[in-house]
Amino acid sequence: MANQSADPALAEAAGQALRRITSVLPNDLRLEVETSGLFVPGRCDAPLTETWLPTLRQAIRREHILQLDYRDAEDSPSQRRIWPFAMAFFDETRLIAAWCELRQDFRHFRADRVQRLTDTGQRYPERAPACCAAGAFNKVLRWIEPATGIETTRITRRAP
Repeated sequence: MANQSADPALAEAAGQALRRITSVLPNDLRLEVETSGLFVPGRCDAPLTETWLPTLRQAIRREHILQLDYRDAEDSPSQRRIWPFAMAFFDETRLIAAWCELRQDFRHFRADRVQRLTDTGQRYPERAPACCAAGAFNKVLRWIEPATGIETTRITRRAP
């Protein structure tokens, strides 16, 4: 999935990780991986990779605030300053989960509606674990189902 949904650098890193893991497996497990018969075919309707994905990925890692030019479901433009903490990749939709300074709440933004995304170079005022605690994960789950149709009742958060 990372090979099809991520930016090229992340897709290559995912491929390298799989090759490294496979290379250190005992022979019987390596054979199972190499001959599993499980394949994820390429999607012919897969959208082109957004050019800003590496910027988003780095901002999440560095805890940087982003400037976002966005169009909502009614195609109305808006500009937001967001604190991104996750990007969710689904078959039909990609979502950015972030704290929105304008709305003073956690929000999700559909990737296909992002017009421009710029790293401000400013760090979040609070560390990500602190600002993302207190139910943010559950809010993200509530966003997923309406945006994607994926049932979220079976998704659970693992303790770090």
